[in-house]
Amino acid sequence: MKLSLILVGVVIYYQYLTKDYNEIDWILSRGILPILTTIMLTFSWVNINHENKYNFSLTLVSSILALNIITLGDGCSAFLSLIILSVLFIFLNAKSLVNKYRYKILISVLILTCTSFLLTHSNLTNRFSTAIEFLSLLSENGYSTEDLHTPIKGKSDEITNIRLAMYKGGLLAAKDRLIFGHGYRNTTAPASKFVGNKKLATQIAKHSHLHNTFINSLVYGGAIALLTTLALLLFPLKKFWQSLRAKNNTKYAILGTLLMSSYA
Repeated sequence: MKLSLILVGVVIYYQYLTKDYNEIDWILSRGILPILTTIMLTFSWVNINHENKYNFSLTLVSSILALNIITLGDGCSAFLSLIILSVLFIFLNAKSLVNKYRYKILISVLILTCTSFLLTHSNLTNRFSTAIEFLSLLSENGYSTEDLHTPIKGKSDEITNIRLAMYKGGLLAAKDRLIFGHGYRNTTAPASKFVGNKKLATQIAKHSHLHNTFINSLVYGGAIALLTTLALLLFPLKKFWQSLRAKNNTKYAILGTLLMSSYA
């Protein structure tokens, strides 16, 4: 996994330096890859307590390159996922430390690398600031997305606008068929009917899902699908947590907890 992160990290950084990528490359390297990289990165830390010096060096190098992929992707969701999963890993691993000095080195490298990348690549921080400004505007407008299609200043605002309209429309559509839902993969069409702005409704209808697992489940399968999704998430999480507290297969318990949390 570490070698995969290093290889992909080198390729992405080469693309960034040379600007040698097409639209498909952009979708893979900046749209999908940062999320996958975040999950792979946190998984690669699980065995840190038992790594030799060579593997620990690979961990540090792969972490730096992976953080570069996430930063260059300009994705707020990937970076927030990284923060959440990193904090969760630190919390879960704190009681099973073998080498605290090595642990401090990893955390220091992560903090310094993230800080330096954020300072040198302003796109991600700009997207965070515009998203916050847009949410503030929404709160002043009573969280209505219907009248906010005009003052969009950048793509970040537009994405936030569409996502919030999706969630709102999805929840309203779910109320119509609360028990059994609207049918498998039939989510965006019902949700778009509850969006007053025609431009937003058309954009939402073109998507294949609502970009939220729980709302998606609620719309297509109703309360039954939502409860099933929650059960599939929470029951394994409970088992992993019990194993962690009992110090039984701690490494795999941490890995399982991170896996279920990354899905959520």
